[in-house]
Amino acid sequence: FAAASPAIISGGVAERACFYPMLVASAAVVGLVYPFFEGLIWAGNYGFQAWLETKFGFGFHDFAGSVVVHGVGGWIALTAIYVLGPRSGRFLLKFSPA
Repeated sequence: FAAASPAIISGGVAERACFYPMLVASAAVVGLVYPFFEGLIWAGNYGFQAWLETKFGFGFHDFAGSVVVHGVGGWIALTAIYVLGPRSGRFLLKFSPA
C-alpha cells in the first residue's frame, strides 16, 4: 500500500518533476508520511480513532486502505502540482505553414 501513494504522486507531477527529487520525495512518503497516516487510521495512534468515537459515536473505517492510500497520494500530488505549476509547452497550439 505504501508504494501506491508515490505512484499516484508521480502520475500527478508527470513531465514537471525531475527524477532524483521525485526519488527522494517517494522515499520520504513511503518512510515517513504514509506510515504516520496509516498508523493514525488503521492502528489508532495519537487518539484519532478514540476522538472520532467520542465526538461522532463511531470511528473511521477505511475499506481495504483505499482512503489512506489515495488520500495521502492525492493531497500530496495536488500540493506538488500547485508548487510546480503547469506543464510547460503541453497545451500550446502548434501551427505549421501550409
